[in-house]
Amino acid sequence: MISKIISYGNIFLKIGVISILTFIMCSCRNNQNSQVEVKEEKMMPEDLIPTTDVFSKYEIPEEIITNLDIVPDEKTAEEVAKVILTLIYGKDIKKSKPFEVNFDSEYNAWVVSGTLKANMAGGVPTIIIQKSDGKVLAVSHTK
Repeated sequence: MISKIISYGNIFLKIGVISILTFIMCSCRNNQNSQVEVKEEKMMPEDLIPTTDVFSKYEIPEEIITNLDIVPDEKTAEEVAKVILTLIYGKDIKKSKPFEVNFDSEYNAWVVSGTLKANMAGGVPTIIIQKSDGKVLAVSHTK
C-alpha cells in the first residue's frame, strides 16, 4: 500500500515538473523578441536558502521523501534538456538534434549533448542534469 502511494507520488511529481517546465517554455514563446541573459554568477554558501527555513515557510513536514529520481531515464533527461536549452538558446536548438544522452554514474547525472550533421560547422549545447532532483549542474555551448 505504501509503495503504491510513493509510486503515485513519483508520477505526480514528474508530471508536475514537466508541467512547470512546459509552462515556462510557453511563457517565453510569448516574448520571442526578448533575449535571455545568461549571467556567469557563482553561488556562494551564504546565497543558499537554509532548507529548514523553506520547510517552515511553506509548512512542509521535515520527513519529506528525498530519494526520488526526478529524471529517471534517457527520455525524460532529453525532454527536460530540450525545454531548458530552448529557454536559453531559442528555437535554434533544433539544429542540434538528435541529442546524445549519457548517464554519468560517478556524478549520478545525465549528460545531454547536441550533435552536428556531417560536414556542418558550428557548436553544440551540452547540459548536465542531476538524476535525483533535476538540478541543472552545468550548461555550455561549443562554438
